[in-house]
This record gives sequence, structure tokens and C-alpha cells, in this order.
Amino acid sequence: MEEIYNILNLIGRNLHEIWHYTILTISGNSVRVSNIIMAIALFLAGFKYSGHFSKYVKNCIKSKINSDKDAANAIEKLILYTALCIYVVTILEIAHVPLKTFAFIGGALAIGIGLGAQSIIGNFISSLIIMIERPLKIGDIVEMEGVLGTVTSVGARCVVLNTFSNVEVLVPNSKLMQNSLVNWTLTNSAIKHQVEISTPKTSKFNYQEFIRALKTVIDNLEFAHQHTDETEIYLTKIDSHQFTFLINFYCNIAQFQNPEYVKGTLNIALLEHLKDYEFTVVYPKIVELKPLSDKSDKTPGD
Repeated sequence: MEEIYNILNLIGRNLHEIWHYTILTISGNSVRVSNIIMAIALFLAGFKYSGHFSKYVKNCIKSKINSDKDAANAIEKLILYTALCIYVVTILEIAHVPLKTFAFIGGALAIGIGLGAQSIIGNFISSLIIMIERPLKIGDIVEMEGVLGTVTSVGARCVVLNTFSNVEVLVPNSKLMQNSLVNWTLTNSAIKHQVEISTPKTSKFNYQEFIRALKTVIDNLEFAHQHTDETEIYLTKIDSHQFTFLINFYCNIAQFQNPEYVKGTLNIALLEHLKDYEFTVVYPKIVELKPLSDKSDKTPGD
């Protein structure tokens, strides 16, 4: 029995010595095995439960902020980033690794990390700028380099766009800051559409009745936006064979999921209301309602 006690006592002393064994000393702080094990355990626990913490924060913020999804998303990201920094500092303190140590090794690592993680750091900084300036928000309809879609997520690395073909496109945040971005719904969702309608020139043609019929078609469209300006209809061209009318009207882009929906719905309405006329329809390029630059920036004569 005494032999077993001695053996257990020996094992206990060895484990105690291993637990308190100093691996290295950094700036006067002894980094022991116990510190490393506790830091690793805390890191693994944080890695495992980080998803639950993120979900808890998201639910708390959504319960407080229901109207502004983008503000809730920005607050959520800032809280998670702050919690991550505090968590990393806590792990380093438990491991007895002083923060001032990184001042010595930072110079050596700065070049390597700077070159290897340049794009990652750039995307992260761009995400902070997006959260502060808010050039786009969750739910906005944006267009960049020919890609048109709805913003579904603004992350630390990229913005996720859901196109009208239900394709998820990941756009790096730094690319959003460096390239031109068209936000169709930044201040409102009204955009201007132009339609050219040509009809054969006949002696019985009554242009006033034709204009009234066109106005009725546009006014009955469900997505037509009631803007300060009414629907504009102009007789823009007269030749020996036909009349050409130009229609300018505003529509609410938030009410349809595909730009082709406007053309399809309008074509059907024209067929129903212009049964007594022969006509052809041409759709010029969509005209942006909001100019890219302020008119006050233009110099006289531009």
C-alpha cells in the first residue's frame, strides 16, 4: 500500500512540475505549460461557441432595431470585432505573453504580413468605411461592372449580391471603393424609363386620342411611380410613313424582380389598349434618375 502511495505521490509531483514548467521567459514573464494549456483550451472554447455568441448578439440587436437592417448589421459587426480583440488580448494575458512583445517582432512580421494580407486588410478597412458612410445598404439594388442585384450581406471581406437570376455574387469591399458603383435605390427607388412607339401615318390618325391612350396605359401600370413629374409623352418624329412618340415615365424598381418585367408588362398593356392601332415599340437604355455628380460641381458652359 505504501508502495502505491509513493508511486502516486511521485506521479503527482511530476505532473505538478510539468504543469508549472517554464517553457520560455518573455520580457520577464514566465510562460509555463499551464498557461499554454489554458490559453489553448480557451481558444478552442471560443472557436466552438463563437457561432452561438454571434447568433445571440444578432438576436439582441434585431429585437432593439427592427426598422434599419443595415444599422443592425453594422452594430453587430462592430460588436463582434470588438469582442474578438478583447478575447485575443485575454488569451495572450493568460498565456503570459505581453502585448509589448509584438513591438519587437512586429517589424519583422510587418513586411511579410503586409504583402501577404494586403488585400484582406484592404477589404476589412473598406468594410468599416462602408458601415460608416453607408453608400449601400442591405436590400439596395446596385449595379457594378454589368452585374445588377440586391445587396443581401455586407461582411468584413465582401458584399454579397443576389442577382435577378438568383445567383450569389461576392464583390470584394475594396473593389466597391475603387470602382464606380450605381446604387439604384440609394435615396429612393424611382427610375426613369423611356419608350419609343411608332405608328403608321394615315389621314384618319388622331394624335390626341393616341396620346390619351398611351397615358392611360402608363397610369394603369402597377409599378408606375407617382413622381413629382407626370408621365411625359412627346411627338418626336414625323416622316412620310409614320409618327414616333417618346414616353418618359418613372417606375418603382423595388416592386419588380427583373428589369425585363417592365417591358413584358408594358407590351401586354399596349396590346390591350391599342387594339385599333398598328405600332412598333423600341426600348432605349434606362435613364438614371439620380445623376452621378452634383449639378453644382459643373462649371458654366459644360
